[in-house]
Amino acid sequence: MRFAWTALALSVSTVSAGPILFSIGGNDFGQPVRVTSIDVGASTATPLFDLQSDTAGFSGLTYRALDNLFFAVEFDGTDSTLVSISPGGGGAFSPVMTLVDPSSLVPLAFNGGLVYDPNDGYFYAMANDSQGRSNLYRIDSVGMTVQRLTTELPFSFNGGITLNPDGTIDAIRNDADGNSIVYKFTLSTNSAALSLLFGSSIGTGFYGGLAFGDDSNFYALGSDIFGAAAIDTINDGNANGLFGVGNGFLNAGLTEGPSAAPEPSTLMLAAGALAILCGFQKFRRKQ
Repeated sequence: MRFAWTALALSVSTVSAGPILFSIGGNDFGQPVRVTSIDVGASTATPLFDLQSDTAGFSGLTYRALDNLFFAVEFDGTDSTLVSISPGGGGAFSPVMTLVDPSSLVPLAFNGGLVYDPNDGYFYAMANDSQGRSNLYRIDSVGMTVQRLTTELPFSFNGGITLNPDGTIDAIRNDADGNSIVYKFTLSTNSAALSLLFGSSIGTGFYGGLAFGDDSNFYALGSDIFGAAAIDTINDGNANGLFGVGNGFLNAGLTEGPSAAPEPSTLMLAAGALAILCGFQKFRRKQ
């Protein structure tokens, strides 16, 4: 009996020891624009598909479960466009809406991160202007509106944003020396209040994205001066390097996504454990 329960527990525990994250990167260090799966439990990074574009850059990455789609921001050097990406679409993407702030006096690039909030149905994105100032925006993809929530923050947020379970939007700012600092935005109907999430820098070079995993850990993608990237946990403001994921992850895009199905070997092990357990219980009843 004890053996059967042990085998069953082992089979379940092998399904995942951490979240499966997804990132968008490329057009950097010779890498194509691609979506990559990062399995924290298995310590692996697996390229899924290259996006079908030779010229445009992409930043931010988020997932909407209700229609099983990724979303990112395409930037062609002039305009930012919210696009949808099917996980099984082989790299094809479709425009959703152009992102523009008519009140801005200088050009904007929505390149600081993107997240979807399933609680209110809105996207949130960070935009940066040519003078290094940022603003957080609420995006209504149904009403096709873009609402600015802040007033020209005096520094640049370009490391990614994520939705915290407490309802705040958390974001990474990188200063002129490359120090990465995490802030939070407390949302209201027409504005967002800024405050520090952690009291000090989490390190340097965190430009690849920020995500809050279903295991209640913060994850961030950082890169060294050669473009080599690694996934870190950053709980309590302390970065803890986990494993390398490759080059080209400088696009402020990290998110959870479609849940992975258990491997066939895992399912067979679980089935075997259950068969042993059921057989043992039948034997006990006969006694």
